[in-house]
Amino acid sequence: MGDLETIFDNVAFVTFNYDRCIEHFVSHWLENYFRISADQAQNLTKKLKVFHPYGQVGRLAWQGGGNSVGYGTELSSRTLPQIANQIRTFTERVDDDAMLDEMRGYIANAEQIIYLGFSYGQMNMELLTIPTCSVHKSVFGTVLNMSHPNINAAQNRVLQSLTVNGNQWAGRKEFTSVGANQFLSDYWYHLV
Repeated sequence: MGDLETIFDNVAFVTFNYDRCIEHFVSHWLENYFRISADQAQNLTKKLKVFHPYGQVGRLAWQGGGNSVGYGTELSSRTLPQIANQIRTFTERVDDDAMLDEMRGYIANAEQIIYLGFSYGQMNMELLTIPTCSVHKSVFGTVLNMSHPNINAAQNRVLQSLTVNGNQWAGRKEFTSVGANQFLSDYWYHLV
C-alpha cells in the first residue's frame, strides 16, 4: 500500500452531522478506487481525522470501541438509548474540551480550509474559532442559494473565526455559489 499509508496525513474533516457518511464513503471510495480489500480500506480510513462536535450515532462496526451501529442498520429499542446518549442537539453545549482543542489545532495549522454545504451558523462558527495561529490560510466555501447579504455575513463569520489577537489568518478567500460536488469538480486543481 506504500503511499496510501500517508493519504490522510494532511486532511481532517469537521462535520456537524450525526451520521458517519464521511467515514463510510471514504472507506468504500478507497476500496473501489485503489482496488484494495475492505479491511485495508477501513484501516486506512481509521487514520482519517473526522471531528463530530455534536456527537454521532454510534461508531461503524469496523471503527471499534464504544457502541457500534452498522451503516443503514435499524436500531432496536435496546440500542437506541445508548446511541442517543452519544449525540448533542444544536442548542446543547459541546463539552468535550479535548476534542474541541484538537479540532481547533487542526484548523489553526491548516493551510487550506474548505466549507462545503455549510450554513455558517453562529454557534458552529464559534466552535470553529481558533485561539492561536501562525499559518496563513486559503479559505474556500460554498454559498449555494444564499443572498448577497447572507454571503457577506457568512464571509465575515469565517474571517472572525480565523482572527487571533486582531490578526486575521485568512489569505486567499473564495466563496462560490455552487453545490459541494460542483465545487470539488471546479476547484480540484487548487485543492491538491
